[in-house]
Amino acid sequence: GFIAYIGAGDPNLKATRELALSFDKLGVDVLELGVPFSDPLADGLVNQLASQRGLESGTTPPKVLQCVAEIRKSSQIPIVLYIYFNLVHRHGMELFIEEAAKAGVRVLAGIPWPYHMTFLDSPQLSNEIRATVRKAIQDMRGFPEAIAAYSLGNEIRSDIVRWHGPRAVSRFLAELYDIGKQIDPEGLFTYSNYPTTEYLDLSFLDFVSFNVYLHR
Repeated sequence: GFIAYIGAGDPNLKATRELALSFDKLGVDVLELGVPFSDPLADGLVNQLASQRGLESGTTPPKVLQCVAEIRKSSQIPIVLYIYFNLVHRHGMELFIEEAAKAGVRVLAGIPWPYHMTFLDSPQLSNEIRATVRKAIQDMRGFPEAIAAYSLGNEIRSDIVRWHGPRAVSRFLAELYDIGKQIDPEGLFTYSNYPTTEYLDLSFLDFVSFNVYLHR
């Protein structure tokens, strides 16, 4: 399927609603809305500028959920949020997830861990990653109506994959998958891959995700 990504509130939420309805008519399978954040430095220039324009238009997490509720009056296109945990934590995680579910949006929950480091060189760090993934899934599995899927990692750098070897990295991701399935057998699990590391063997995942960046 095809997943379209846009920054919510860029240039305003009225445009976000109109784009969502247009995507639905064009046959887009899933719409991902990026919730504006004040410090999205890891997301690249295109997303940084979209986030800035969203903030300038007055877009906030509650307003994004209101926008989704408006979209739901005319469309049932699956919608997921790309949102920094800082915003969810400030709003209150349980409250935010409940409000998201009521608005008709589901969350693709990315579980952060230091995948920018040579994590397999340190048994302590590897164990900390396992513990992080385990706790995150335990905390979120109680909200099946709002959690669309879990992402077990995001864009492990190609030089780190080459350092450890693709087989070793693939085995570690498969281990994280097994941890997740033990906790939430009905949950869906993916890894957000980048084309430069597409040689990882991810056949064990429930579905495969690729981050594709389109620039003008």
